[in-house]
Amino acid sequence: MHNSPRFTINRHLIILMPKQPVLDWIKRVDPNPPNLTLDQLRLEQNAFLISDDLDGQQDAEKWVQRRWQMFFEGFLAEWYTV
Repeated sequence: MHNSPRFTINRHLIILMPKQPVLDWIKRVDPNPPNLTLDQLRLEQNAFLISDDLDGQQDAEKWVQRRWQMFFEGFLAEWYTV
């Protein structure tokens, strides 16, 4: 038996955590808003695999900032659509 891993993942993972304005929005637009706290809202989040070409946390944050609208719209659509 050898000591090298059988599988490797050549990606980084990001998880976007909602802030208070997101919870406020959910409670404002949903006709039957759930009785959520911010901590409860943060329990189940989507994870996104991003390229391993990014060099550290700063690069990952810049990558997300350039694509924030896509992530934000996806998050809102999961919560409430008319």
